[in-house]
Amino acid sequence: MRDFYRVVLWVGIIGLLLAAMVGGSLMMEREEQRRRVRRLPDGTVLTLSKVTFGKKHEFKRLRLQWAFPPWFIVDNSMTTDTDTLIVWFAYCAPASATPRDVPLECDVLDEHGCHFPSLPLGFFSSLHMPGEVGIESVELRGFPRRSERFRLRLYEWRRNTQRRKTLTEFIVPVPAAARKVFPQWQPEPLPATKHAGDLSVTLTGLSWELGSNEWVMLSARPQFQFAQNGEPTREWEESGITFADATGNSCYEVGLCRYEPAWKLRARFFRTDNARFSPDETWITKVPVPKPNTAKVLSGSRTIQGVKVELLAIGGKGKVSYSHRKAKGIHEEESTHSEEEGIKFAVNMTTRKGAVITTVKAASPHVAVRAYGLTENHHITLQATDERGRRVQVVAHVLSSHSDGERHYWFLKPSPNAQTLRLTFAVHKSRTVEFFVQPPGERWWRAAQHRVRARKFWEKKQFEKALAELSKAIALNPSDPEVWRERGELFANLKQWDKAVDDYRRTFAALLTRFRKTGDTDALYDAVWVGVAVPKAIADPNELVRLANKLVTTPSRTGCRNPHSALGAVLYRARRLKAAVQALNKAVRATKGGAEWDWLFLAMAHRRLGQTAQARRWFDKTARRMKQDSLCSRCRLELLLLQREAEGLLRSR
Repeated sequence: MRDFYRVVLWVGIIGLLLAAMVGGSLMMEREEQRRRVRRLPDGTVLTLSKVTFGKKHEFKRLRLQWAFPPWFIVDNSMTTDTDTLIVWFAYCAPASATPRDVPLECDVLDEHGCHFPSLPLGFFSSLHMPGEVGIESVELRGFPRRSERFRLRLYEWRRNTQRRKTLTEFIVPVPAAARKVFPQWQPEPLPATKHAGDLSVTLTGLSWELGSNEWVMLSARPQFQFAQNGEPTREWEESGITFADATGNSCYEVGLCRYEPAWKLRARFFRTDNARFSPDETWITKVPVPKPNTAKVLSGSRTIQGVKVELLAIGGKGKVSYSHRKAKGIHEEESTHSEEEGIKFAVNMTTRKGAVITTVKAASPHVAVRAYGLTENHHITLQATDERGRRVQVVAHVLSSHSDGERHYWFLKPSPNAQTLRLTFAVHKSRTVEFFVQPPGERWWRAAQHRVRARKFWEKKQFEKALAELSKAIALNPSDPEVWRERGELFANLKQWDKAVDDYRRTFAALLTRFRKTGDTDALYDAVWVGVAVPKAIADPNELVRLANKLVTTPSRTGCRNPHSALGAVLYRARRLKAAVQALNKAVRATKGGAEWDWLFLAMAHRRLGQTAQARRWFDKTARRMKQDSLCSRCRLELLLLQREAEGLLRSR
């Protein structure tokens, strides 16, 4: 009898244990299901259903229906070129939901809060119809592969505020196939030099900048110097950079974990348009300069570096039309218009009766060619001279891509009496080098967070809080010129002019230090313009003149103002008033009228020369233009500093 009770007891214990295990499993499953389900504000239910990694992705889901058979299988599949992480969601939109005409966006964050890019910023294109049920997926370009999970945050774009609103967040597991033992890269000390054939590229410095939006917080500005066959050269320029980490993530804008020991910077370079090319990279041909409102269809082609270049036509200034056989990939109508170097132009292509009719309207002649076989590693340029050997300026280049090749339109500015043009088409391949660089440090990131908060306070007009955040950023990263500049702009906005001028002087000093340390030509441009925006930014004005003289011969990627404007402004600061007027007048003529900066410095220069009437005329012209122009806030604030200085000078005796 005792054995019977003993058996019953053990059976009961085992039954209780099994019940506890099943109950616990059900509770865990329910909790896991709860973590995978989110309800959006409009009532749409999103369920994180599956995560796949690799090149082939498939998600099958059983759906019930009021028909026979009472179920069917929804099969979603896709193929990617590289190993990619796909997050699959099942969704159900209620009948009362508002139709969604703006797709949802998403963002990937690791345990440190670092952002990773998604493609294209992640979107749910089908979540827009009320009562709809289906499957959606998000393809992630980057994710924390060293971690077991990451956060996937969903946003909705609000048109009224032009900002993203956070909707919900999922915890996404990283598949085991994506987690490997990855290497640990080490950064290289700068300057570092790499070689690509006969080209030597030296990375002299790397500066980090805060992004222009709230989710891309970082952009990079590397500084390069070039040597070819051992000799320094300016015939090469950077055409694109990418960053990668040791786990396989890569991006154009920096979206990587800042706690990686090193990032790989991959840079691609092309030669400048005015560089020297070898005979096997060029095709030289001569064409007549057409009369206004006339065009001539050309023939002839040449294969250069594996790219076939075919002449199409040359047109004179004015409105011209010409036709060619119809090509695949050209739609019923394509058009583009723009303005470069003061020359307006418009290109329109239509298809009619098996032919492509091109109509070009421009204030200068143009050359049209078609190129076959161009890849991202090729670059095509045009150099032109007239029959006297005079260089012909290429003022604009328009590109139109189609399945049968790329159409290129070069707009030229020959001398009025030119009769013939000698055209040199050059096709060359890019050079690529790689560097291992150190991510920005913790102090830079903390300062960047203060700057982000300052921008938000500034937008809300909470200026005292914005000033406090910028001051904290300066304490963490005093060598960053942009922090000083932003605080100077804020002081100028508050009309605290003395403090604004002081911060602009510190901005100039930080930019000048960056240029001397790294040779960053963009920092040189910024330094000169900040240096002339406020008086006495530098103790020796002649040094500022020497820097400005470099602007005339030094190329810059971001310098948008005429270098002669900078030279004229600097000459004014050095009290070389007559030379300043000459340089500023040259800048005004070169830009077909000049800009507000030129006019204010002309006003101050004429006033110091005793030419009060001319000074008042330039000052009043600036005041009228500033009421009409839609200038960016930074440009307007810097102009206000100059306008205040000029107004005080005009009032003085």
